[in-house]
Amino acid sequence: MTDRMLTAVALVLSASSLAAQAPTQRPAPVKPAAPAQTSPYVPAIMQPRLVTLVGCLQQKGTYILVDAAVAPPSEKEKPVPAPAPSYQIEGLSGARLSLLVGKRVTINGAYQESNPGKGGAAGTSLLPRFEATNATEAAGTCSSAG
Repeated sequence: MTDRMLTAVALVLSASSLAAQAPTQRPAPVKPAAPAQTSPYVPAIMQPRLVTLVGCLQQKGTYILVDAAVAPPSEKEKPVPAPAPSYQIEGLSGARLSLLVGKRVTINGAYQESNPGKGGAAGTSLLPRFEATNATEAAGTCSSAG
């Protein structure tokens, strides 16, 4: 009986000494990631508040919404003037927007910071940008002047 106890004690001691001798693996220190480049661009779909604009779509090198107004929440209310009368529309394909040129449209999206260095037709690079997520034809007509 004592032989068994001594053997058990010897096994426990040898196991603990082997564990003490085993090198401990420490995880490699995690280097902090380089700070991300901040950009004023935020996709419209990620904006905290989407806006619906109503106006007439024109094409002058780029697509421009003129006579812009903020669409009211209900049809009984009148549209409220938008912060700017015209916007350069981005975010939708030219194929989609070309179907709506010359028509009164409703465009959902978000205002973007102006980008005066961006190309476009003469004078359009100074327009505020509006990144659209959807555009549909609206009731009403547009004047042919533009």
